[in-house]
Amino acid sequence: MIENITKATLEPYLNETFEIRFDDGGVVELKLIECTDNSKNDQEVFWFIFEGPQEKALPQRIYRFTHPQLGEVDLFIVPVSGGKKGLLHYQSLFNRIVDESEEN
Repeated sequence: MIENITKATLEPYLNETFEIRFDDGGVVELKLIECTDNSKNDQEVFWFIFEGPQEKALPQRIYRFTHPQLGEVDLFIVPVSGGKKGLLHYQSLFNRIVDESEEN
């Protein structure tokens, strides 16, 4: 579930490819190129950057990502600027208040 994702969930798969499969049989491959943590005190903030082909641009929404070792994970991604020529970047951003009562 998306609410259970942490930076540690995807970080081991940095620089690896994930697939997004569509009902019509189409597939888009995105490479995880960045895992960044900017958490502070009681706020958990982290994001992932994926890179994919420009000719198969994806609009922002939740997609089911598949990875051979990880399995399936649902992520909300948004197209962001950047990327080499012919490639697009997508960001999946998490910003949560940490409930200290859950940590104990």
